[in-house]
Amino acid sequence: MQRGCHVAKITQLRSCLFLAPTMFPPFRAPQNEKAFNTFFASLKHSRQGSLDMPIHFPSTLWLLHECRNPEPPAGSRLSLPETCRIPSIFLPDAHSHLFQETYPLADVTLTLTEPLLTGLDHLSQTYCGHINHRGYEPGDAIVKLFQQSFCRYPCLEDFLGMLPQNDWISATDLAQQEAWACNKMTALQGTMIPHSYGFYMVMLLQKALFNLFAS
Repeated sequence: MQRGCHVAKITQLRSCLFLAPTMFPPFRAPQNEKAFNTFFASLKHSRQGSLDMPIHFPSTLWLLHECRNPEPPAGSRLSLPETCRIPSIFLPDAHSHLFQETYPLADVTLTLTEPLLTGLDHLSQTYCGHINHRGYEPGDAIVKLFQQSFCRYPCLEDFLGMLPQNDWISATDLAQQEAWACNKMTALQGTMIPHSYGFYMVMLLQKALFNLFAS
């Protein structure tokens, strides 16, 4: 993942976004001490920059493209999607799709309106949001931003095999695992878990590039 990039998940309450799919952004782990020192310095620089210029509300995000086909978590076996059986009385209501795949992303605006759960060393930053598309009814959303510089800092041993596997995980891998889990529990969305509407790369207007994931 490039410096300044972050991953986010959005729980959209009233509308759906379906855009041209691409792969999730890769994370390239440092392979030696010199590479780790460079990576760690970039994380500290990004964190300080975000602290010096915090998000103000409302703040607008540009949707760049959708990310699909998440990699399964390490150690998981390839399998067909599970079929969840739940009584029809508990099935979620169907929501119409307000946006189509052919609509340009430039016509879609996502605005962060207030923080819900944010801070250093969290796995993600969570906000209330609002989605607007010209000519369509606006919709409310919950935005989960996986921001690498705000996650727990790694140490050199995390990358040299000196600590237990998965003791530290990158923000983009956290987002992929959540996307993979959402895909496995599609039938439960709207009942036990929120509706998922995809994972997206976005750009915050006054900041650097983000990897955004919407659900």
